[in-house]
Amino acid sequence: GRAAVLYMHTGSSAGYDMVMPAMARLSAWLTMSPEVCAPDKGDGVTFRVEFTDRRDGETRLVGERAVEPKQNPADRRLIPWDLDLSRLAGRVGTLRLSVESANGAWDWAMWVAPRMEWPAG
Repeated sequence: GRAAVLYMHTGSSAGYDMVMPAMARLSAWLTMSPEVCAPDKGDGVTFRVEFTDRRDGETRLVGERAVEPKQNPADRRLIPWDLDLSRLAGRVGTLRLSVESANGAWDWAMWVAPRMEWPAG
């Protein structure tokens, strides 16, 4: 089957304005383009999820995960990631997905099949 992919270079982000549902979870598979595993390319990235609360303007780190396929062979695959967002329930603001790295060279990252889920009701 096919999956939606959010393809980002380091320094990129995507924000989603929302009221955070109760018991929400964000899940995705994290990976990088295979080309970045070459010895002369890429230094890995950090996938980051942040939430900016409209009430106080405060941005809070929800979760982050470093992926370094050149140094860590276990990172040369799809890496499952699941974040519990329940502590944000009822808050109004922006959920932001981003990718950061030290130098930005060859750092093409992918959020594969990103989705938010919460119980109906």
